[in-house]
Amino acid sequence: MKQLLLFGVLVFALSVSAQDTSFARIYEPLLGHLDYNMSATDADIVWDEGLITSGHLASNSTTFIARISAVGDLIWQKQYGTNWGTGELDLNEIISTKDSCFVAAGKVLDSSTGDYLPFCMKLDASGDTLWTKTFRLTNQMTGSYGSYSEKNGCVIETVDSMILIGFHHSSFEQTSTDPDHLFFSKLTSDGNLLWSESFMSDSLFYLTSLKQAADSSIYAVGNAGLTIDMGFVLNFSSNGQMNWGRLYNGARFADVEVDDNHLNLAWMNTNYEWGIAQLNLNGDHVRRVKNSVGIGAFDYYASICRRSNGNLGMAMVNQNDFGSIRVVEVMDNLDPVQQYDVNMNTSEVLAIPNKGMYAVGYGPLYGIKVGDYEMGVVRFDSLMTAPNCAYPVGTSLYLLDSLLSSSISFMSSDPVATFYTPSQYSGIDFVSEEGCVTFLGSVSEIEGSWNETVSPNPSTGSFTIDWNEYREADVKIYNSIGQEVYQSAVKDSWIDIQLKNEKEGMYFYQLIDSNGHKSTGKLVVTK
Repeated sequence: MKQLLLFGVLVFALSVSAQDTSFARIYEPLLGHLDYNMSATDADIVWDEGLITSGHLASNSTTFIARISAVGDLIWQKQYGTNWGTGELDLNEIISTKDSCFVAAGKVLDSSTGDYLPFCMKLDASGDTLWTKTFRLTNQMTGSYGSYSEKNGCVIETVDSMILIGFHHSSFEQTSTDPDHLFFSKLTSDGNLLWSESFMSDSLFYLTSLKQAADSSIYAVGNAGLTIDMGFVLNFSSNGQMNWGRLYNGARFADVEVDDNHLNLAWMNTNYEWGIAQLNLNGDHVRRVKNSVGIGAFDYYASICRRSNGNLGMAMVNQNDFGSIRVVEVMDNLDPVQQYDVNMNTSEVLAIPNKGMYAVGYGPLYGIKVGDYEMGVVRFDSLMTAPNCAYPVGTSLYLLDSLLSSSISFMSSDPVATFYTPSQYSGIDFVSEEGCVTFLGSVSEIEGSWNETVSPNPSTGSFTIDWNEYREADVKIYNSIGQEVYQSAVKDSWIDIQLKNEKEGMYFYQLIDSNGHKSTGKLVVTK
C-alpha cells in the first residue's frame, strides 16, 4: 500500500489531451471545524474520471470520504464513525467498484476491549452505507491489529467482481514467541463471506499492498518488521491457497504494481534510500534502481502506478526538505524519464486511463502555518498546464545489485470470524479553492500584496525582489518545511538575495515593512 506533510503540484510531461482539465485544489472544513485537522490517506479514480478520497479527522478520531468530480468540484463529503461511543474509525484504503459503489478497509476501535479490529464498509454512489463488516481471529491471541495511527487494511476488487481484503495481526513483537498472522477474506459484492484464510509465521509481518494479476492469482507485499530492511512477497490463488512466499533482504516494500510480466515494487530502506524494484511473476529479481536523492524517513508513504504511456510513476518522501516529495517517472525497463520535487505529503498517485494523472495529499504539518490542515488534489493532463507548485530536478537513478531472497513458509491457522458493526455518518461541510498547500498555507494566502517582481525566477540562487517604492523592510526566506535560511533588513525599494549555498528546491520569501504590512511569494532554486 501507500505508506507517506506539505502539499503542492507534481507535473509530468504528458501528451496533450483533447480537453485540458488540469487543476490544483485545496479542500478543508468550513470555518468552525478547522481544528478537525484533516489528512488524506487514500484515493481511487471512479467511473467519470473523478476521485473518491478518504482521510482522517484527527480531532475526534473519525474518518471522512469525499467525492470529487473530474474538474475538481466537490460532489459530496461525509464523516463516518461508530455507534460504540468512541467514534474511532480509521480507513486505510478505498476503491471504486464496477457497480458504481465504493469499498473501504481499515480499523475500528472495539470499546468493550480497547482493541482495534479490521473493518470493511461498502457505500453507494451517494456515500450512504450499504454494509459494514468487522473481522477477528476465532481464537483471540496476544497482540493487536495496530494503533489508530498504524496503517492496516488493504482492499481490491477481483476480476470476478468480488471484494478481497487483507490485514495483519501482530503478536511476535510483543511476545517473541506467538506468531504473526496475515489473513485474507473474500466477500461477495453484497458483503457475504466466500472464504477466509489466515496464515501464521514465527516472525513479524506487516501488510502494505494487495494486487491481483491477469491470471487471477493474488500478490501480497509488505515488511517483515517495522525497522529492519526485509520485504516479503506472497502469491496465492484466487481461492486463498498459498502458492509461494519470499523474503527479500535489503529493502522494505511499500506498494506494488502488477503487469503481465513484472511486479514493480516501491522500495525503501533504513539507510534512507528508495527506488523501484522489478521482479518477474515468480518473484525472481529482474532489476532494481535507486534514486540519487535519499528520503527523510524509511516508513512514510510511497505510491506507484502504471501510466497509460506504459511508464511507471512513483512518489516518495524526499530527504532534502522533510515533508516534500520526490516523484519519478521511469520507462518499463526502469530507465529514468523525469523527476519533480513537490511540496506535499503525497498519499497517492493515480493514472487516469489514456490521459494524465492525479496526486492526492495533505498539509501543512510543519512551518509557519499551524493547526488547520488541508487536503489537496491535483490533476494534470498535459505538459506544464498545472499551477507552478513543483519544480523539475535531475533524473539520476543508479542500478543496484540483485535483491537476495529466500523462501518463507506460512502455515494455515485459525479461521476468521466476521460480525456486523453498525456505522454512522454525520455532516461536515467542506470548502474548496484553487491552489496548492504549502507550509505558508494555500496559494491565496501567500500571493504577493506589494506588487513586487522577482527576477530571475527560477535561478541558480541569485534573485532580485523589486517592490517599486521605498520601504523599511525585513526580508526572510524559508525552505519548504519552514526553516529560516536567510534574513536581512533593508531600507530601499529592492533587495538582492543570494541562495547559492542552498539546495535546489522551492523556497518562500516573506516581506514585512515597519507598519506590519506583509507580502509573501515563492523562489525556485535550480542547480
